[in-house]
Amino acid sequence: MQLHHGGSHHETLLLPEPLFTSAVISLGEWAITPHAMTSEEILDTIKDFGAATLRAIKAG
Repeated sequence: MQLHHGGSHHETLLLPEPLFTSAVISLGEWAITPHAMTSEEILDTIKDFGAATLRAIKAG
């Protein structure tokens, strides 16, 4: 199993939460420009990866 953070590359119809990434880079006029992650978002992402890792281990 591979865990991945989509950063600025995720489908907003499937995941309507705001985009965030480590750096703000516009991907063109057709794309939504993300915002730089806050310290709280970074910590939340780390916790989420930890929780996902535990679920993957339990799943075998």
